[in-house]
Amino acid sequence: MVEPKKNVAVFEGKLENVEIGKVVTRFPPEPSGYLHIGHIKAVVLNRHLADIYQGKMVVRFDDTNPDKESIEFVEEIINDLKTAKIDWTGDVTFVTDSFEYLENIMTKLISEGKCYCDNTPKDEMRDNRDKGISSKCRDQSIEENMKIWEQMRDKNIASDSKIKEYCVRGKFPNPKDKNKCMRDPVFYRFSDTEHYRLGNQYKLYPMYDFACPVIDHKDGVTHMLRTNEYADRIPMYRWVEEACSLPKMNIYEYSRLNMVHTVLSKRKLKWFVESGYVDGWDDPRFPTLRGILRRGVKIEAIKDFILSIGPSKNANMMQWDKLYTINKDIIDPFAKRVFGVSSDDSIPLEIENFDSKDSIVKVDWHPKNKELGQRDQFRSEHVLIEREDAKDLKVDEKFALYKWGNTKVTKLDTDDQGNIIRVHVKLTPEDQDFKKVKVAHWISAKEGHSVKVTAVEFDHLITKEKIEENDKIEDFINPNSKISYTLLAEPIIESIKAYESIQFERRGYFFIDKVKDGENGTILHYIPDGKAKAMSVVGTKVDLKGLTLGKEDKKNPKKQEKKKDKPEKVLTEEDKQKAKDAIEKKKKDKEENKKDN
Repeated sequence: MVEPKKNVAVFEGKLENVEIGKVVTRFPPEPSGYLHIGHIKAVVLNRHLADIYQGKMVVRFDDTNPDKESIEFVEEIINDLKTAKIDWTGDVTFVTDSFEYLENIMTKLISEGKCYCDNTPKDEMRDNRDKGISSKCRDQSIEENMKIWEQMRDKNIASDSKIKEYCVRGKFPNPKDKNKCMRDPVFYRFSDTEHYRLGNQYKLYPMYDFACPVIDHKDGVTHMLRTNEYADRIPMYRWVEEACSLPKMNIYEYSRLNMVHTVLSKRKLKWFVESGYVDGWDDPRFPTLRGILRRGVKIEAIKDFILSIGPSKNANMMQWDKLYTINKDIIDPFAKRVFGVSSDDSIPLEIENFDSKDSIVKVDWHPKNKELGQRDQFRSEHVLIEREDAKDLKVDEKFALYKWGNTKVTKLDTDDQGNIIRVHVKLTPEDQDFKKVKVAHWISAKEGHSVKVTAVEFDHLITKEKIEENDKIEDFINPNSKISYTLLAEPIIESIKAYESIQFERRGYFFIDKVKDGENGTILHYIPDGKAKAMSVVGTKVDLKGLTLGKEDKKNPKKQEKKKDKPEKVLTEEDKQKAKDAIEKKKKDKEENKKDN
C-alpha cells in the first residue's frame, strides 16, 4: 500500500543562531478557549523547527487574564496536544508560576526610571495614546513611582483602595511614536477577578507584552515563532529585552492562518458556544481541533496540511479543499465500504429470479485493501434503491445492482403522475458487460437486513467568506449549517467502532461519531473529500463546491469579474503528461471497479 507523501515545511531565509541540539522553541497558549486550527499551525511549526535541529519545545500557559481563563481550558488544551501527538520538553509551566520573579524585574525597571506608575483613567489613557499625548504621571520621580509600586504589590490591599486605580507603563523614548504600540504601553494592571489557580492571592497582573519576553528568556527559549500580524509589537519585545539586559531573541514571523467562512477569534467562538448556536467547542462546524476531528479529518491530515503551507510570510485566505483532499488520501485505504439508502427517498426493487441460497454472501470490506478481510452481506428478492437511481428507467433496459451484477428491467410500476414507484428486474449473471450501464446501490428490504442510522452533513457556520474584526457575527450566521437525515444501512455497520471512517458506497465518506445512539441509531458525520461534485447522482445535502472552495461573492461583481478575467494557465508538456497519466489511472481504477461488480 502506498504511504501518503509527507510534507516538509521550509523556513524562508536564513535562520539565525541555529545549532544542532541547542534550539528551544515554545508554545504559549492562553487558557481562554479550546485549540483551533490556527493554534495547531503554531504548535506544529514550533515542534517542526525544534525537530529539524534536534532541539526542544516547551509549553507554557500565558494565564495572566483571570477574566477569560479557567482550569477547564488548561486541561482541555493539554488533552488536545496529546490528541495531536505533540510532544514537549519538561513539565507544562505557567506564567503565574513566575509572578514574584516578574515583580522583582519590574521593581528594578522602576528603580532605574524605565517604567512609571500611572492613574490616568482607562478611557482617557487610551485616547491620549491614540493622540500621542504624554501622561501627567510620566515625569514623576523614581522615588514617587517606587512608593506607589510598593503599595501596588501589597497582597492585603483593600478592595476600595485608590491605589488600584494605578497601572505600570513602560517609559518609552517617544510618546508620539508612529508605531502606537510604542507609546508607553501598560505592563501591569489590577484585576479583582478570582484567578483559577491563584484564587485571590494576587490582584496585580503583568501584561503579555512584558511577561512574554521576560519568561521566554527565563525558559531558555532561543527561537520565537509568531504571526506577522503582531509585527508592530516586535519593537516592544526588543525594548523589554534591552531594558532587562536580556540577550536578543531570534524571532521568526510567519503568516496567520485564515480559512474561508471560518471564525478563528476565541471571543467569537465562545459567543457561538454560550449562545447555543453550536453543540459545544467540539461541534464539527467549529475550526477547533476537536471539531475538525469530529468532521472525520485525521490529525495526520491536519499536520500534513500545515506543513504543506509551512511558515510562509505571505497572507492568504485558504480554502478547505486541500485539507479535505489530503485527508481523503489518508482515510480511503482503510475506510470500510458499506451500503446505505435513503429511508425517505427509496423505492422497492423486486428480483424475479432470486435464489434463496444466495441470501448471505461474502464480500470484501474494501475493493483494494484485502487486509481488511471480508464481511457478510444480506441479499433477497426484495431490495430498496434510491429513487434518483430509478429515474428514467425503461422496460428491457440493462440495469446494474452495484457489486452484485447486471439485471434486465422487466416491469415498472408508476403512480398517477408517471413517477416510478417500483422496479421489477431479472438477474442476468451471464452478462458481464458493464460499459455504459446505469448503476444503483441497494439494500435488502427484508426484516433484520437493515438498521436505521442518522447521517449528518455540515455546511459553513457563517455565510461571509472573511469575517472582519468589527463585524457582528450574528449578521452572518448560516441557518442551514447542519442537516440530518435517516439512512437504511447494512446491520454490519454496528460492528464498526466509533471514530472510524467508512464509505457509504456511491454516497461518500462518513465518520462514525456515535454507535447505536438510541432511536437515532448510529450517528455518522459526512466527511468532505475535497471534490466539488458528489460521488454519484445521489448528491449531498450541502453545496460541495461552496463547502470546499468557498461561496461566490454575488454581492461583489468586481470580484467576480476579476475571477473571470484571470488568464488561463498555459499547460507545459509536463502538465499534459501528468494529466494523461491521471486519465489512464482513472480508466484502470474504473475497470477494476467493474470487475468487482
